[in-house]
Amino acid sequence: MKQYLLFFVFVYITGCFDLEDPTCKAARIESKPALNGIVKKKYIEEHNHDYRVLEISQDGEKRYKLYFGEFMNPNFYHYVEVGDAIKKSANSLTYQVVKQNGRKKDFFLNFNCPDTLSLPR
Repeated sequence: MKQYLLFFVFVYITGCFDLEDPTCKAARIESKPALNGIVKKKYIEEHNHDYRVLEISQDGEKRYKLYFGEFMNPNFYHYVEVGDAIKKSANSLTYQVVKQNGRKKDFFLNFNCPDTLSLPR
C-alpha cells in the first residue's frame, strides 16, 4: 500500500510542474496561429516594461498585438514599418515582412529559447 501511495505522490508532483523553459513555452504558443496582416501601429509601451509593440490588422478588422521584449530579435522590430505586410504560417516562428515596394525578408524569432533546434521554423 505504501508503494502505491509513493507512486501517486510522485505522479502528482511531477505532473503539477511544467519543466519546459518559459521562453520555449512562449515560442511554442506564439508559433501556433497563422498571421497575415498589415502593420497599423508601431510603438513602445513605456508603462509596460518598455515593450515594443506592433499592432497588426488582419482581414481589415481583427487586431493582433505582437510584443517584443529583450528576448526577441530587435532587427525584426526595427526593420518593420507601419504599412508593411507581415505573414506567418501556422506552426511556424518564421515571419515574412513584405515592404510596400514588394521587397520580402524573413525573420526567425526564437524568443531566445535555449532549445532553438526543437522549435518549428
